[in-house]
Amino acid sequence: MAITNIQVENVNTNLLLVPAEKRYAVTAIMICNTETPDPADENAGTVSIDMHFIPAGKPKSTLNMVLNELELRAGETFSFDTEKIILDAGDRVTMVASPEIVYDPVVAGNFVVNKKYRITSVGTPGNETDFTQIGAANNDVGTIFNATNTGSGNGDGEARLSGYTSLTATASYLEL
Repeated sequence: MAITNIQVENVNTNLLLVPAEKRYAVTAIMICNTETPDPADENAGTVSIDMHFIPAGKPKSTLNMVLNELELRAGETFSFDTEKIILDAGDRVTMVASPEIVYDPVVAGNFVVNKKYRITSVGTPGNETDFTQIGAANNDVGTIFNATNTGSGNGDGEARLSGYTSLTATASYLEL
């Protein structure tokens, strides 16, 4: 049995994409809202999610939607495990969630490779961060980029993770 994990974004996010010449049997999908519950407000941190089982070569549509705006409160987990789903080569399980959560800012040198960031400040004059060394196309505030390395560690500019939600998803599957 194999397992794959993702952090669900507020754009189409593939949990599982079956490679050419493979078939998978999905045994379970678990979706967890990692936000900490707020006893004073049971709706704080609630996130909604759509999930699609998309056949190879087909677009995402309401015809392949299996979850539609399922709301998960902070701290809740949803399990999709009563049916076993067979996926052929090119088939995929795609998710999209909302809202995006706002993370604390990150300073140069603390970036996670392959995560998306939005530049919020380039830093103070004389101590600016060169975000192009970390993967940004330019140093403009508002630029979204994928971190390609952890950065040079210089400067005091800030960026925030961009497009992520507090949902994580895990699929367990067997190769057939």
